Amino acid sequence: MPTHLLAETLTIGVYHNPPKLFADDQGQPRGMLGDLLQAIAKEEQWQLTSFQCEFQHCLSLLEQGAIDLLPDVAWSKERAQRLSFHEEPVMHSWSQLYQREDIEVDAIFDLEQHRIAVVEGAVQQRYLAAVTNRFDITVTWLSVSSFAEGFQSVANGEADLVAANHLFGDWRADDYGLHETSVIFQPARLFYAASPMLSEEILERIDDTLIRWKQDNDSIYFDTLRAWKGQSSSSQLIPLWLWWSISALCLLLVLALGANVLLKRRVSINREQLNTNEALLTTILDSVDAYIYIKSPSLKYRYVNRRISELFNRPAEDIIGKCDDDFLDATSAAAIKKIDQNVLNSGKKVTIEEHSVLQGEKQMRTFLSIKMPLTMTSGEKPCLCGISTELTEYLEMQSRTHRLAFYDALTGLPNRRLLMESLAELTKKDSSIMALSAIFIIDLDGFRLVNDIQGHESGDQLLINVADLLQRQLPEEATVARFSSDEFVVLLTVVGEQPEEAALGAERIARQLLEGISTLRADRALPISASIGISLFNGSGQSMNSVLQQADLALQQAKTAGGNTLRFFNMDMQTSVLERASLEEDLHQALAHNELALHYQVQDVVVK
Repeated sequence: MPTHLLAETLTIGVYHNPPKLFADDQGQPRGMLGDLLQAIAKEEQWQLTSFQCEFQHCLSLLEQGAIDLLPDVAWSKERAQRLSFHEEPVMHSWSQLYQREDIEVDAIFDLEQHRIAVVEGAVQQRYLAAVTNRFDITVTWLSVSSFAEGFQSVANGEADLVAANHLFGDWRADDYGLHETSVIFQPARLFYAASPMLSEEILERIDDTLIRWKQDNDSIYFDTLRAWKGQSSSSQLIPLWLWWSISALCLLLVLALGANVLLKRRVSINREQLNTNEALLTTILDSVDAYIYIKSPSLKYRYVNRRISELFNRPAEDIIGKCDDDFLDATSAAAIKKIDQNVLNSGKKVTIEEHSVLQGEKQMRTFLSIKMPLTMTSGEKPCLCGISTELTEYLEMQSRTHRLAFYDALTGLPNRRLLMESLAELTKKDSSIMALSAIFIIDLDGFRLVNDIQGHESGDQLLINVADLLQRQLPEEATVARFSSDEFVVLLTVVGEQPEEAALGAERIARQLLEGISTLRADRALPISASIGISLFNGSGQSMNSVLQQADLALQQAKTAGGNTLRFFNMDMQTSVLERASLEEDLHQALAHNELALHYQVQDVVVK
């Protein structure tokens, strides 16, 4: 069935977010994503009707089915649960902070006590709020309805910074007297979000069209992006008057072929103009916070900007004519060479994440690179043009954030949050699997006394020693976490298939831990012991909270028994284990006190 029969008319939500999306005088969607949607609709023979609304209202209408499509929506897990998305992104983008001249913000931590304008409900607001809360950074939020209103609030002095999509920022920052900061965050994929009620075939047609267009550098997709990027530039690299001068020069050359003196004079003038503009272009490229370079068909550097010179710690003249082998380790250079050669062979632009190690360094650097073929002279093989942005510090910040969220700062062990996630996965395992798991809750006896007598420094060192001992004595596959002040939790995924076997295995490990902890000392005067509560489970019909509660009840029984012991939650199993332990203890004491005696019983033997 033709697509246009499936949906003759589509209602499009339009909100004001130039240069990506806005409504023209007739209310039709314009901008990068608006024009592309108009082109798709023309090709698919769809009729589009527009409905103008604020962004959050547009999302609500889309979820309710009052509109069919909404351009310029960043994908997120939460939105994907409420809305429909096609597979191929329309384009990629990221967010950035912009500031006044009198503000100097270079990192997230510099936002302390600043006022930040954010579009209410936008992805920038959610991300920045989460990061500042996580690092306890105090900021004042100013909610605005659009990026333009946010930029105006900073220009008026109502806010210090504004968070915006970089496309809008690059387009309008100069108009408001603002400039970008080095705080770049949340790379996003932009889509035409759809109502859950819309036919999936509509989204499939959008995907097919985008994929086909992106494979052709001369398609309407690239023509549209180039047109809007040209409109959004605050200043052209080569001014319009220069193009008119060059055109006039060509005309003069044709008309004055015999006037050599005039010709030389005109060439000299234009050479000076070209040199001036070349210097201007170099200044602009050296000011961009990105690594920009051009490589020859043989992948030797032909041009590098200032950031490349800083990266390699060499002047540009020492880089030109050399390959990546001269600056990167062998593995990194080989990987980049393969990528670059594929770009030249395919003739297509790529956006890719690259990992490189500079010669003399050990640190792995991560770059987001855009690479494309570039024809320098007609008839010659294309060169390769690359623009790379370093993500190393951003990824390290993400890693530190993850560490703070999931690991204990004192002991380095997983914290309560990570343990609960691991336990939740284990309690959801297939109930047909008979193997039993075990969870230990270990509590140090009299830990408060250590803090009170020896001080918190001694107490902290004791916790570190206990954490180290648990990691050394437990099996490699065990999970050890610090649950609270002096409470540790051990998760053993498999301790046996039969209850008796699992109980004996868990008891053996627990007693080894008790013995090991008893060898630790806060100081010479304070002996250390622990109590352990054990719960066995196989995940069938048990929640993580019930498993922890069972182990905690067993821990309380161990505490009630005087500490320095262990208890199982299962009372029948507990009785059996205690009887065996009591018998072993009695035999050890009998041997130690020479209480065993050997008796012979005379047997009458009848000899026949």
